[in-house]
Amino acid sequence: MGELVTEEKSNEITAILALLDLLDVSGDIVTIDAMGCQRKIADKILSKKADYVLAVKDNQAAMYEAIRDHFDWLDKEHLPPDTCEHWVDKPKQDHGRTEQREVVTAPGEWLAVDADWPGIRTIIRYRCTRIYADGESSYDRYYISSFDTDAEGFGYLIRNHWSIENRLHWMLDVVFREDAARARKDNSPLNMNVLRKAALARLKMTATNKKLSVRRKSLKAALDINFLHRILLDG
Repeated sequence: MGELVTEEKSNEITAILALLDLLDVSGDIVTIDAMGCQRKIADKILSKKADYVLAVKDNQAAMYEAIRDHFDWLDKEHLPPDTCEHWVDKPKQDHGRTEQREVVTAPGEWLAVDADWPGIRTIIRYRCTRIYADGESSYDRYYISSFDTDAEGFGYLIRNHWSIENRLHWMLDVVFREDAARARKDNSPLNMNVLRKAALARLKMTATNKKLSVRRKSLKAALDINFLHRILLDG
């Protein structure tokens, strides 16, 4: 939908604010990683008549600790279902392990007052448990939201946010080795980024040899001009 290049001495925070000015997000839900968990970004999203789901980490240390402690207290008190909502996904087999995801939500208006933060209505804990043959591990992520929905709905939003990393950024690095690219001068990094994304989209869309991975399709297209033509022209 949109993309901006950050200035050399700038960061993603200023770019997010500028990008929000370019996009019509009214009625939408904006999800952002922890770097974008800033009061001015939350305020900008609300002013655009949209809602947010923002990851909270140590860059907002006081709020992070308050949310974590609140969910720990909820676990100990075993409060009734009308106080918070709980959803557990079905276990899934993935890369030789079993993964299960659990989402707990709770009202967060108190945090909007305590942290002087615009629009918080819900706080979310997203827990992923991985079970291996010799044991298990789990990690928690915390989020704030300007709206309320059920725990399963928040789980869907969070999973789809991370799918951008898995389906786009990770693919650009693994298939096209973007992080190792040597293009540095003028607009060449941005131009190459656009071309890589266009190529990735074509490779994913092609109906030819559906069983081939994106990387193998790319290699086959480099070796077989007829296959390349099918990817570019037929889909």
